[in-house]
Amino acid sequence: MVKSPSEYAWSSYRYFIGKGSKPGWLTTELVLGDLGGEGKVGFRRYREYVDGGKTRELESPLKKAIASTFLGSEEFINNVKAEYLEKRKIDKRNIPAIKKVLRGPTLEGIEKPVAKVLGKDNILCKKMCVYLAHQ
Repeated sequence: MVKSPSEYAWSSYRYFIGKGSKPGWLTTELVLGDLGGEGKVGFRRYREYVDGGKTRELESPLKKAIASTFLGSEEFINNVKAEYLEKRKIDKRNIPAIKKVLRGPTLEGIEKPVAKVLGKDNILCKKMCVYLAHQ
């Protein structure tokens, strides 16, 4: 284990803090641009940002992953569902991750409108709810 990210041979950290000549394939402009640019200010702010992460407990972004597959905002997940999952014929029973994402309405969400139309005491109400839940 190294004491500083700059000591780790495979880290680009040292280039983000202005130490050494960065390889031609490495682009630091985007990240450093948000921190003051490629120069003393950007290098210092990047170093402070990384050092700040060493002392505080960070929550894993993977805790917010849906079905161990999707990570993003609710809007992003809905876009993925609409564009790539709901439009295609997919056997959801054999792909557990997709099954979780394409989860249908709750049983309560089915029962309320069916009971409203048929009446809760109607014998068909229960059968219709079971049928719709299965679908």
